[in-house]
Amino acid sequence: MDGSQRQSHPEGELVQLAEQLGLHRLAVEDAVQARQRSKRERFGDVLAVALQTLW
Repeated sequence: MDGSQRQSHPEGELVQLAEQLGLHRLAVEDAVQARQRSKRERFGDVLAVALQTLW
């Protein structure tokens, strides 16, 4: 299967990238959710910040 036949699954790709980078699962879930409320959370040594965009 070449790249033109492959379906894109951005959330799955994001999860794979997060695993490679060692990002916390809950921080990735916040990044994937549309209309996420602004918040900050600490996951061990990591501080995750989710911000709403204006557009």
